[in-house]
Amino acid sequence: MNKSQGIAAPYALLAGAFYVTDGIWGFFSPITFGVLSTNLLHTIIHAAMGLLGIYAARTTFARLWCMSVGMIVLPVGVLYFVPAVNGLLVSLFNLNQTVSIMNIVLGVVSLVVAQLSPKTNTM
Repeated sequence: MNKSQGIAAPYALLAGAFYVTDGIWGFFSPITFGVLSTNLLHTIIHAAMGLLGIYAARTTFARLWCMSVGMIVLPVGVLYFVPAVNGLLVSLFNLNQTVSIMNIVLGVVSLVVAQLSPKTNTM
């Protein structure tokens, strides 16, 4: 883990491991962790996001990964509760309310972790 990333690196590793586990599990079952619904597209996205999180935790990109994940999963979680968009999200990703609440929580936490972590000059 890259210690110069502050709390972003351990968070990216932990959240990345969760997403990889969810992604791999989703290849074999439409329900993961007993409550999270998924489908093939959702599974592929989570597996890729998780692998990127594990990679980011070992480099200088953990803060960027946290910010990116937060900016992706938070809106998806919130949009689930918008009736006009709900059907599209359910048909694309097989989301359920539990997944959406988890997305909101992980999105907010990811953004907070990114803000609390030191900025690094990677480019």
